[in-house]
Amino acid sequence: MKYFITVFFALASSLLSNGQDNYWQQYLKYDIDVKLDDSLKTLDGYLKLIYRNNSPDTLSFIWFHLWPNAYKNDRTALTDQTLENGRTDFYFAPANRRGYINRLDFRINDEPQKLEDHPSDIDIVKMILEKPLGPGEEVLITTPYHVKLPYNYSRGGYYQKTFQITQWYPKPAVYDRHGWHEMPYLDQGEFYSEFGDFTVDITVPSYYKIAATGMQIPSGNDSTGDKYKNSADLTTYRYQQDSVHDFAWFADREFVLLKDSVQLESGKNVLLQVYRHGLKNKAWNDAMDYLKEAIVLHSKWIGEYPWPVATVVEGYMGFAGGMEYPTITILHTPGKNSLSADLIFHEVGHNWFYGILANNERSFPWMDEGFNSFYDNRYRNTGVTGSEKKEIFSTSTIEKLPYQTLASLKLDQPINTPADSLTAVNAAVISYLKTADWLKKIEDSIGRTAFDEVMQAYYQKWKFKHPYPEDFYAMLKEHGPQAAEMYPLINKTGMLSVPVKRIFKVAPFIAPNPDLKYNYLFIAPLVGFNNYDGFMAGALFHNYTAPVNKFLFAVAPMYGFKSKKLDGIGRVSYRWHPDHIFRNVEIFANASRFTMEDFTDEGGNRLRLSFNKIVPGFRLEFKEKSARSTLTKYIGFKQFLINEEQLSFYRDTIRQLNLANKVSNSYGISQLSLGVDQYRALYPYNAELRMEASGDFGRLTFTGNYFFNYKKKGGINLRLFAGKFFYFTDKNSTSGYATNRYHLNMTGPKGDEDYTYSNYFAGRNEFEGFYSQQIMMRDGAFKVRTDMLSNKIGKTDDWLTAMNLTVDIPDKLNPLSLLPVDIPIRIFVDAGTYSQVWEKDNTDPRVVFDGGFQVSLLWNMVNIYIPVVYSDVYKDYFKSVPGNKFWNRISFSIDIPVVEPRKMITQVFRKAANKN
Repeated sequence: MKYFITVFFALASSLLSNGQDNYWQQYLKYDIDVKLDDSLKTLDGYLKLIYRNNSPDTLSFIWFHLWPNAYKNDRTALTDQTLENGRTDFYFAPANRRGYINRLDFRINDEPQKLEDHPSDIDIVKMILEKPLGPGEEVLITTPYHVKLPYNYSRGGYYQKTFQITQWYPKPAVYDRHGWHEMPYLDQGEFYSEFGDFTVDITVPSYYKIAATGMQIPSGNDSTGDKYKNSADLTTYRYQQDSVHDFAWFADREFVLLKDSVQLESGKNVLLQVYRHGLKNKAWNDAMDYLKEAIVLHSKWIGEYPWPVATVVEGYMGFAGGMEYPTITILHTPGKNSLSADLIFHEVGHNWFYGILANNERSFPWMDEGFNSFYDNRYRNTGVTGSEKKEIFSTSTIEKLPYQTLASLKLDQPINTPADSLTAVNAAVISYLKTADWLKKIEDSIGRTAFDEVMQAYYQKWKFKHPYPEDFYAMLKEHGPQAAEMYPLINKTGMLSVPVKRIFKVAPFIAPNPDLKYNYLFIAPLVGFNNYDGFMAGALFHNYTAPVNKFLFAVAPMYGFKSKKLDGIGRVSYRWHPDHIFRNVEIFANASRFTMEDFTDEGGNRLRLSFNKIVPGFRLEFKEKSARSTLTKYIGFKQFLINEEQLSFYRDTIRQLNLANKVSNSYGISQLSLGVDQYRALYPYNAELRMEASGDFGRLTFTGNYFFNYKKKGGINLRLFAGKFFYFTDKNSTSGYATNRYHLNMTGPKGDEDYTYSNYFAGRNEFEGFYSQQIMMRDGAFKVRTDMLSNKIGKTDDWLTAMNLTVDIPDKLNPLSLLPVDIPIRIFVDAGTYSQVWEKDNTDPRVVFDGGFQVSLLWNMVNIYIPVVYSDVYKDYFKSVPGNKFWNRISFSIDIPVVEPRKMITQVFRKAANKN
C-alpha cells in the first residue's frame, strides 16, 4: 500500500512538473509616443507593438481592447453595469464628458489589416491577420490613435486640471492555455493583460508634471533627470519598464515629488517616489514611511520586489480609495485624515497580487483582492519586525461580519465567482473579506511558517506569469492534505466557521455575533408616544444581530403614563431559504396593543378605549435567475385578528345624562398580496395587487409606483391606484353604514379608517386640532381633506381610480437646501375619479384634483402637505365649514418603512458608493 501511494504521488508530481514545463505566454514589446492636449482633453498617440506568438497554435486574428470606447455612449457594458450597481452619473453624462478612441489604422509591415467589430461590445475589435501567425513567429503591429478622455467616472480620465491616463492605448487581449480572453471594460471587474516591455514617450504642456509606470530616462542635459526633451511650450518624458502588463501615467500641475530608497534583505535598492498634490493635505506627511513599510513586509512575507522603482500618487479617481498599476498606485483621499498606512499597504501590495502574479482579475478577483486582503490583516496585527501586535479587538473578527451576515441571509456568492457575476455588495465583501478569512483558516491549519513557504513557493514559480486557481491548489497539495482539503470551500456559499454550540448571553442594546457563538437576549430602553397613552416608557427585548438568526423576536412592553395602561408591540418570525422556486420564506406573527381613544361622558366618566391585534402571516419571495437582479417578486398573506373597545351609550333618566360604557368588538380581515419591487437605480418601480376580505365585504386594489430619475438628485414619482369595493351580502343603507370605515377614499384615510391598525397615528380618532390633520398614503392618496362631511368627497363603496404625481424641486431652487440637514421640497398633483360622479343624474365634475407643496422630514418618514389648488367641490367645502383656514387645510403623514433585508443592504451600499 505504501509503495502504491509513493508511486501515485510520484506520477502526480511528474504530471504537474510537465504541465509547468509546457507553460507558455505571449511576448509583447511596446513603443508608444503620446501627446496630451489639456484644453481639448485628448491624446494623440502612435503605437508600435511587437507581438510574438509563443503558443503552440497558429493565430489567424488578434483581439484588441479599445477600452476608451467604453465611455462612448449609454449602451456599453460599462454603462449597463454602473446602472445595475446603483450609479446613474455616467448614464446621464453630457457628451463633453464622454470618451472614445478612433483614427485607428492597424498595419503589419505597413500593410493595412482588416478589423471586425465585436458582436456585442464596442470597446473590443478583432484584427484579422492577412498572414496567420505561426508558433514562435512575431510581427510588428503599428497604428496611430486618438483618444477623447472622459471625465473620471471610473479609474481614468480627467478631473478639473488633472489627468489620470489609464487603459488608454490599444491593448491585445490575453491568449493563454484556455484561449482568448477578450473582455469589455467594466467598473466592477478588473483586468487581464499580457506581460511586455514598455518604452513610452509622453509629451505634455510644460506646466504639467508626470508620474508614470517604470523608470524615467534622463536626457543627459537636465540635472534632475526628469525631462527627456523639451521645447518652449511642451515637454517630453520617456519612461521604460520591462516585465509589466500595463502602463499608466498621471499629469498634474501641482505635483510635489518626494524621493527616497529602501534596501531589501538581498541588498537590492528600490527607488521610492511619492507624488503629492501640493503639500496641503497633512495626512500625506507619512506616506513615504508607509510606502517603505509596504515594500519591506511584502518582500519579506511573499518574495522580493523585482522592479527598480515603486511610486505612490495622490490624485483623483472618481471614488475614494486606491487603484493599482505596475510599479505605481494612485490614491484618492478627499478627507483631511483619510490617508492611512492600511490603504497604501493594500494598494502597494497589488504589485505582488496582480502586478507580478498576474491572474485573470475578471474571472478570479479573489486571487488578487483576497490574497492582498489577507496580508492587509496580517499587517494590521504586526509591526515592521513581524512581531504580533496586541489589539483590543481582532480586525479579522470584525471583517467576518459582512460576509457572514450576507451568508445568514443567503445573499452571498462563492469566492470563486467572476467579478462581473458578483453583486456589488459581494464584490466588496466576498472577494476581499471572505477570501482573506479562508486563507487565514488555511494558515491556522498548517501554521504560519508552512503557509509562508506555500506562498513564497507560489510566488517564485508563478512570478511574471498567469496563474489559475488550479495552480494555487497544486501548491497547497504539495504542502499536505490539511491545506488542500480547504480548497473546495471557494466554490461554496455559507460561513467558513464550523457551527458550535451557542452560549446564552444577555447584553444591552445590540452587538455583533461573529461565528454565531451566542444566543443573545438584548435589552434596551424604549420610549413612545400617542395622544391617548401619552408618553410611554418600557424596554425592548430582542435577538436581532449580525449575522442574522433564522428565528427572530422583538417584544416591547411599554407603560403609558397618561392612560395608566401596559401597552406594547411584538413580533416573532422564522425565515429560511429553500433556494429553488423561492429565495426566501418567512412565517411570522405580529401583535400590538395601544389606547386609541379617550372619551369622557356627560357624567364625567373617562373611558380609554384600546385595541388588541394579532397578525399571523407568511411571505414568499421568488428566486431570480441572476444573483445581480434587483427584482423582488413576492406573495404575502396576513390574517388580522382584531379586538377593539367601542362606546355603548345609554340614558341615565334619573340624572338626565347621556352616559357610556365600553363594549368589545372583534373582527377578522384576510389580506392576500401579490407584488413586484424593482429597486434598480434608474427608473425603479413597484406594484402590488391586494385582496382583502371580511365577513360582509371585500376590497380589491392595485397600487403602482414608477420613478423617473433626474440627471442628478431626485426625480418624478408617478403613483397609480385603482380599487373596487364589493359586498358579500345585499347592498343597502345598513350594510353601507356598517362598512363605512372600509370604503375606498379619494383622500388619504384618517386614523379611524385604518381598519388594520397598520399605520402609526399620533391621534387615531381625533377630529379637531393638530392630530386630526394626519392622514395615511392609501387609496386615492389626495392630500386635501373633507373631514367634516358625513360623506367625504370621493369616498365610495364601488370603484375609484387616482393618479398621484410627486415632483422633486432641485436643490438649486429649494431654499431649504441651505440648511445642514436634507429637507426636500416637492410639488404634488393628484387627479382621480370615482363611481358616483358617473351616475346619470350627477352634476359634480367627473374628475377631481388637488395640488400643492410637500415638505419631507426625517428621511421622508414625515411628510407635510400644503394644498394650493384644488377642484371647485373642495373650494365649496372650505367655504361652508367655519374656521377652515389655510393652516387647517394642511395635512401630514407618518410613514415608517418596512425593512426588506436584500433591498436595504443594496441601497445602503449604493449610498456609500455614491458618496465617493
